[in-house]
Amino acid sequence: NRLVVRQLRCGEPRWCTDPPGQLFQATVQLRAHATPLRAHVDPNGDELTINLLEPTFGIAPGQMAAIYRGAQVLGSAIINTAS
Repeated sequence: NRLVVRQLRCGEPRWCTDPPGQLFQATVQLRAHATPLRAHVDPNGDELTINLLEPTFGIAPGQMAAIYRGAQVLGSAIINTAS
């Protein structure tokens, strides 16, 4: 199904904490009232790759990805591609 999304490539993240330097596990919320999804987040300078551990549906470029560790907001980024 072409609407299934497992990986998000995002533009420059905006961090609320010190920027992580390497791959880490977090939860990612893709819609305002959606359940956060477990993911591996890979920061790479001015880009961010998010690999979802649970596929989701219908995510599009231009949407925001909010990144959490527990209840703490770590940062966010705008989605450039979803595949």
